[in-house]
Amino acid sequence: MRQWLPAYAGGLVHGWRRLLLGLWLDHDAAAREQLAQIEALRQEIRRQPQELPSAEVFLKIQVASAQETQPAKNPARPIVVWAAAVIVIALVTLLLVWQALPPGISLEWSVQGQLPTAFRIYRAPVTSDSPAPSQPFTLLDELQANETAAAYQFTDWLPLPGQNYVYRVEALDQAGQPTASQTVVGRGIDALAGQLLTLAALGLLLSAIVLIVRRNLRPHPVYFQAV
Repeated sequence: MRQWLPAYAGGLVHGWRRLLLGLWLDHDAAAREQLAQIEALRQEIRRQPQELPSAEVFLKIQVASAQETQPAKNPARPIVVWAAAVIVIALVTLLLVWQALPPGISLEWSVQGQLPTAFRIYRAPVTSDSPAPSQPFTLLDELQANETAAAYQFTDWLPLPGQNYVYRVEALDQAGQPTASQTVVGRGIDALAGQLLTLAALGLLLSAIVLIVRRNLRPHPVYFQAV
């Protein structure tokens, strides 16, 4: 951030960049000393006698300024464009992964007869050689029942790869008491492909965001139009 100090001293830094530099200067004594040296140099330059160029030199400057092609105000930023494209690709990948290979274990059940008021979903790990839970059940979530729905779905987004689980779905009556329950076994390995693709997409998304932030923190050239 030290490359911004000359522009900061000259009042050419505005908005959030100036606020960020101000916070940095408040906590960095070396940066404040360098800024003081820059301001002292600017004051010394101002004290120097200002001599106007001769009429001939001034005319040449005007002719050269008129012939010079004005630089583009918005130079192309291929890195930012590439990063934006990566963000779009990562988001599309996440959507496709969650549709085709969800990074979790999905449970589906239906209701017949009297409609309960809610459902409680429990989970417990099991060993590969026994369907009995190896630990007590843990409550994952409680879903409210819908009067117009006969089928329900729940996704456990945090299964460990390689770990099998037994899930228990309890139906609750008006008093909050369980009236029926059913269990099903889910395999964590089934969600591994979706988890890996999700991590890859999130890594691309994070890398693109970091590139854009770093690109915006770089100092940009300031163009002056000759009068």
